[in-house]
Amino acid sequence: MVSIAICPITLYYFGRASLNGIIGNLGGIPLITMLLPLSGLILMLPRGFYLSHALKLSYEALVWLWQVWFKFCANLPFSLRGDYLSRSMALAMAVTIIWMLVLVRGKFRLALKLFLPCCIIAGSMYYFPLQKARTTEVHIFSCAVADCSLIRFESGKTLMIDTGGGRGFTFSSNVPTEKKLLLDSWMQKSMLSWLSRTGINKIDYLVLSHLHADHYGGLLSLLQSNGVEHLFVSQATTQQPLWQFFTSVPYFKPTTIHVIADTCSFWLGEAKLTFLHPGKGFVTKDENERSLVCRLDTEDKRILFTGDIGIPSEQYMLNNYPEQLACDYLKVPHHGSRYSSTQEFLAACKPQEAWVCTSARNHFGFPHAETIERYHTANVRFRSTADGSIRIKIDRHSTMKRLRSTKE
Repeated sequence: MVSIAICPITLYYFGRASLNGIIGNLGGIPLITMLLPLSGLILMLPRGFYLSHALKLSYEALVWLWQVWFKFCANLPFSLRGDYLSRSMALAMAVTIIWMLVLVRGKFRLALKLFLPCCIIAGSMYYFPLQKARTTEVHIFSCAVADCSLIRFESGKTLMIDTGGGRGFTFSSNVPTEKKLLLDSWMQKSMLSWLSRTGINKIDYLVLSHLHADHYGGLLSLLQSNGVEHLFVSQATTQQPLWQFFTSVPYFKPTTIHVIADTCSFWLGEAKLTFLHPGKGFVTKDENERSLVCRLDTEDKRILFTGDIGIPSEQYMLNNYPEQLACDYLKVPHHGSRYSSTQEFLAACKPQEAWVCTSARNHFGFPHAETIERYHTANVRFRSTADGSIRIKIDRHSTMKRLRSTKE
């Protein structure tokens, strides 16, 4: 009963719950009650006593049976792992379990009286979640030297740009295995539970800027757990062996894959997503320079996401469409590398505020001091996810309201 009662708590905080242990204890506890006194009896009897051998054989047989039973129970399909509940769903489940426990205790009259109220309360929590997006919220997550941004629109639709990295996912040449991607990614360890708690069951739009592990690290975990409706990737991405690996896994099932080969725009409800880079005339073998650069327009506010581009990409956009770079908020290119964020680029962007995705201590030294100085010279407020995830919201009148920077 205790194991069942705590299921809403374990599913909300840890994404885990199991009835296998309950079933295992039904057979395991009787076996233990025989094993413990039998083992004590064997220890007390003198060696060579004529019953010792028989008791030892009985003990070994019970241990074997105990192990077989628990291995069988461990493989039963009554265990959940990685299935996080939102707050509303956890509360709905708790109300249902409380009613069931009243019924099990034999209080049938009370259970009958509570049946309708419990159904109404649980149903309301399940079908009408407590958390609804009343404003458009932008989250730039603190995930070390890696990128993951999430925009949740007022309608409830979601846009994610990159999926973070994970332990040992730093270098592109060190491609993690599928098992490592599923177990050790930041997405798996931190982000999936946050998505579930906030009532986000799927990602409507996902932009994968390029194929470096600090940007694609959580892709498989996200696809396996939440699913994606629309996936945006560059044409260069689809021509790489790593992309073929991703598409070969059975749970790689985005509803629509949009391959970006040139500048173009998409309407995401009331918001507009414009891809500015790489343009059709831009050719490079540098994976960072092939990052998708996109601008999100919400009402009269613009947010520019830049992946890991450097000076060549910045110069290309400055030469071809500098007016399209103007934005109110800028996600700093390449974690604040000195080889990006030129003075000319910042002059064209003219952001009010810049966000850099990095950690307090990293062997790259991001963000580099000269990069920070360029933003200060341009009179741009500079914020870092090393201080915690950055969260802002856009109200109905498109006024950006800065909220606290917090560990999310």
